[in-house]
Amino acid sequence: MTGHTLFNLAFLSQIILISALLPRTLYKRACHLLKTYPAAEYPRLYPKGPGSYERGLRRFVSLNAAIFLVGIFFWVTFNLDATRDDYAGVAWGVFMLQSVPFVLLEVFTFRTWKLMREADARTTRKAELRPRRLTDAFSYLQMGLVASVFIAFCLFVNHINQFGYPWFGGWLNVIIIGMGNLLLAGIVLWNLFGRKRDPYMEERDRLRRIRLMARQFVLVSVAVTVYATVTITLQAYELREFKQLAMTLYAQLLALGCYFTIYADQGINFEVYRAEPVSN
Repeated sequence: MTGHTLFNLAFLSQIILISALLPRTLYKRACHLLKTYPAAEYPRLYPKGPGSYERGLRRFVSLNAAIFLVGIFFWVTFNLDATRDDYAGVAWGVFMLQSVPFVLLEVFTFRTWKLMREADARTTRKAELRPRRLTDAFSYLQMGLVASVFIAFCLFVNHINQFGYPWFGGWLNVIIIGMGNLLLAGIVLWNLFGRKRDPYMEERDRLRRIRLMARQFVLVSVAVTVYATVTITLQAYELREFKQLAMTLYAQLLALGCYFTIYADQGINFEVYRAEPVSN
C-alpha cells in the first residue's frame, strides 16, 4: 500500500478512536458512577447536584459526535481528491479539535473540586504528617527515562545540525521540548506540594492520582521527543508521506496512553463522599 492509503486508514482510525470509542467508554463509566453512587447517598460527590453532571455528560457526547462528523467529512473529502497534499495539516487540526472535549472535562473536574472545598463544612480534618517528597510522584526509573531520552535527542539534534538542512530548526527543537518538560513537571509538582484539590479524597488515593499524572508526564515527554526524532529523520530522507502517517499514529498512541494513565479505573474509595450520619 502507498503512504497515502496508509495515512487514510490511520486517519480514519484516529477519528473513530478519539471521537467515538474513548468518549463512549468514558460516558459508560460516568453513567456507572452516577448509578452506583447516587446523590442521595453520596452528596459530597455532587456539589452542584446530579443534574449538572448529567447535562455535562450529554454535552460531552454531543460535542464528540459533532467532531466525529467533522472528521469524517474531511476524510471523505481527501478520499475524493487524492491529489491533495495538505491532509496531514488538517488531520492534526482535527486532533486539536478532538482534544477540546477532554480539556473541557478537566476544567469541569477542577471546578467541581473548587465547589467541594467551598461546601466542605467539616471543623476537623485529617492531615498527612509525613513530608512529601519528589519520589512520591516520580520513580527514579521514570526520571532516568525522561533524562536519557532528552539527552539522546540533544545528541541527535547536534548530529543533524552538521548537514545544514535549511528547514531544520536546530537547537530550537531542544528548547521547545525542554520547556514543555518543565511545564508538565511543574503541573505534577504543583499537585504534589500544593494544597489538596479534593478535600474528601483519601491521601493514598491522592498520591495514586498524582503518580498517574506523573506517568502521563513521562508518556507525553517520551512520545513528543520520539515523534520529533522520527519526523526529522523522515524529513531528512524526504519520506514526507510517512511523516504524515507518523503524525496520526502519534496522536492515537498519545490519546490511548493518556486514557490508560488518567481516565482508567483508579480504584478510588468513594465512601468518603457518603453523607455523614445525623447525630442525635
